[in-house]
Amino acid sequence: MNLSLYCHVAQAAELAGVSDRQVRNAIKDGRIEATKVGHVWMVLRSSAQSFQRVPGMGRPTKAKKAAGRKKPAKQR
Repeated sequence: MNLSLYCHVAQAAELAGVSDRQVRNAIKDGRIEATKVGHVWMVLRSSAQSFQRVPGMGRPTKAKKAAGRKKPAKQR
């Protein structure tokens, strides 16, 4: 294993422009190649660099949530 080809999850997240959590989810889903060494995930640098953030990825913003809400019925 050539360690110069790998990086930590935090470094992979910085390369990909996403959060650590999104990198871990991508590893779990098989979208990013990684190897677990002890208790640390080592991410293949080329895989992290080619990982693309999907539009709409993540939690919706409050504005989107508020637009979908129904107004409560008026009480007399």
